Amino acid sequence: MGLKAPSGKRRRHNISHIDSEKDFVDGGLLMVELKKNTKDYHHETYAAHFKEWLKGIFPKLKNNSVLLLDNAPYHLRRLEQILTIEWWKAKIIDWLTSKNINFEEKIIKAPLLEIVKREKSNYQSNVLYIAVDNLAATAPLPL
Repeated sequence: MGLKAPSGKRRRHNISHIDSEKDFVDGGLLMVELKKNTKDYHHETYAAHFKEWLKGIFPKLKNNSVLLLDNAPYHLRRLEQILTIEWWKAKIIDWLTSKNINFEEKIIKAPLLEIVKREKSNYQSNVLYIAVDNLAATAPLPL
């Protein structure tokens, strides 16, 4: 009895649209079929489509338009990846160098990760930006 939980075998879609006081915005529909081919298929698949869609939408919006979004993961993007133990040593060294963090040149990966663990909180607080804000700042002005 009752509703059954989805099996996960059905096709999934993500749909977004923009409307105004009078009607829907031309070209404002975004509908993407999500393919379950990666660990985080929802975020990765949709984020790329969402970003391209927004680039085309901003010029179509009127001045002083308001765009309301939820906290979906594809609206929030890190400008910098978070360092993990899976990173190659060379990538860790590049990150430390880019932050002007001193370390011994002939150090192995484990101590490098300890340095990262100690230092990364100084850099991560400022790397989370809303993708929409970044796109809006560089978008052409509406007609």
